[in-house]
Amino acid sequence: MRQENFGDLDRQQITNLIWNEYKDQNDWMRHNESQRATLSTILLGISSGLLTFYPQTGGGWAIPILLIVIGLLGSLAILKYWERFKFHNQKAIAFSHLLDTYYPGGNSINSSGGEHLLTQTHQLGESKHLAKWSKGWKLFLTDGRIMQHWLWIVVFLCIAFSGSVLLLEVILDKFQEGSLLICDAC
Repeated sequence: MRQENFGDLDRQQITNLIWNEYKDQNDWMRHNESQRATLSTILLGISSGLLTFYPQTGGGWAIPILLIVIGLLGSLAILKYWERFKFHNQKAIAFSHLLDTYYPGGNSINSSGGEHLLTQTHQLGESKHLAKWSKGWKLFLTDGRIMQHWLWIVVFLCIAFSGSVLLLEVILDKFQEGSLLICDAC
């Protein structure tokens, strides 16, 4: 029935094609997570360097503004990486369901039947994971899961907030001096 959609390919070739697509989506998820980790590390390193260097500069506009930009950029990047991760995750799930259609019945993990092997394996692993790790985290959960991208977004928003506080401090200092000029030469 499904073989007509794939031309002259036999069942094994179709299965290999779908399996390769499934693995490709998992590779893309891993790639997106690696990019997120790399960008986060770089931005956190720059932010900590700026915060360390700030007291030595005697205050100014540039470092607080850079911290705000880094915090907002980091938050937006995390959202985009999460969206791409979920995109590839949903495609991988779709390919696993498609693989299940080529091997229906008799492949169930328990004797109740009805579910396909990959689908049932995913559900079993997810339910065991949630049972172990969702206790005590109810406030931070979405659908029973801690959404890690929100934790990273909070980190970057804290960076933006610290930049805002420093910028407010600079503005108040300049206001008390009677000048809100951006540079001393102006």
